[in-house]
Amino acid sequence: MQLFVGDYHSKVLNFNIVISSSTQLMVSTTLLEGTTFEYGNPIQMPYRISKLGSEIFTVEFYIDEILVRTATAPTGNYYWTISGTEMHIGAHKLDIIVIGMEGDKASVSVNIEILEGEFVPILPVDQGVVCWLDSDGYSNEQKDRTTWIDKSGHGNNAELIDFNFATNGWSPIVAEVNEQGEEVTVKYNGLVCNNDAYVRIPYKPFRENIINGYTMEIVYTPEHSGNDMARVLEYVDAEYPHTGVFIDINEANIKSETETSMGTVDLDYESGEIQIDFVVDRENKMCRMYVNGIVSRYWMLSDSGMTRESFAIDTDYIYINFSGLSQEYCGGTNIVRKFICYERALTHDEVIQNLIANQPDLLSMQKMYKWNYETQIPKLYIYGDISQCSSTNPSYVRVKFESPDTAKYGESFDMESLNTPFYLQGTSSLGYSRKNYRFVLYDSNGKEFFHKLHPDVLAESTFTLK
Repeated sequence: MQLFVGDYHSKVLNFNIVISSSTQLMVSTTLLEGTTFEYGNPIQMPYRISKLGSEIFTVEFYIDEILVRTATAPTGNYYWTISGTEMHIGAHKLDIIVIGMEGDKASVSVNIEILEGEFVPILPVDQGVVCWLDSDGYSNEQKDRTTWIDKSGHGNNAELIDFNFATNGWSPIVAEVNEQGEEVTVKYNGLVCNNDAYVRIPYKPFRENIINGYTMEIVYTPEHSGNDMARVLEYVDAEYPHTGVFIDINEANIKSETETSMGTVDLDYESGEIQIDFVVDRENKMCRMYVNGIVSRYWMLSDSGMTRESFAIDTDYIYINFSGLSQEYCGGTNIVRKFICYERALTHDEVIQNLIANQPDLLSMQKMYKWNYETQIPKLYIYGDISQCSSTNPSYVRVKFESPDTAKYGESFDMESLNTPFYLQGTSSLGYSRKNYRFVLYDSNGKEFFHKLHPDVLAESTFTLK
């Protein structure tokens, strides 16, 4: 090659140069100081462990001097893979410490920077939050490891009781490394609760504020311990009828004082991480239970005027992995990532927002966001004032239907003018704030219009919205 004008810069290659015969423990990396990454993209830090012999080493991984995971590995080349959302935007320090069987140590450190990416991460709902326990950033090595700080700022700090911080406690993401240097086992960061170890939260949500509605949310991974009745979460009155909420390995429950509202949802403990939301919605006189963002049970509250169905509980604590009722409900094994209380009822979209925000990485966030908000579904538009309609006197509206798939949902249509009668539907449900509606389709000529919502059903002109 001949170069006549200007400068030429070749590609820069980085190598780990290792003296293979050395008995000294060494660890090195080819990740350059000051490397930048886009937020949301996985980060890989290549590293090599070098020492003569066949020793098995303990490897510790630190982000900003906080232990986030551990592994075991012999000498060789490996990659430390970091989730794209494990670090916030800004400067960070990565440390790898390798410990030999004889106690000798070696370390390598690199400073990097995370830049803002194209997709902005979904954040959890914080409006109305009064208790927020999050396992992010905790480890067994920190000075005060028995206090779980309430991030809401309301001082509802939780106590960790009977933890040994060896077989339980704050668990970093643990990875096993195979012969190819690949991480093959990864667990969520969280609080490992097992045997007699439990969490006590000195907070009384239903007793203090159930007038305006309430939401209680927990994110956890159940690990079956042989006791089907072991409590994951309990906030229950000791006196009959045992008002309140509880979750065990197989089901989630909520019960009112009058027992007119009692809901049970079956759970699959083998499905992995679970997010459960208990929502008491006073405005719409409804109680809802969500499992992983899906409404799994709901019913109407017996509220009437100023008389509200009571969830009052005469107990001072919320328990995680413990029961105040009986020892037979103790001794479970669960990994808890988050526990949040709101002094209001979350909407369906807000529950979904939290579910998306609780995903472990940006790719999972994007996938779940697209599934919930970009999936093509049929849409029904109602134009007009329906505030004055009743079960016998309709309001007249315009109805428009958009079908994304004619084979599944039939043709799109638009009645164009305000000629569709809109009625209230039901009997006892008329007393609640959330109404059901019935309407009859007529075209612009006043002729009854029939539509097939699916190829396998009859065409109808009368429809009910619930």
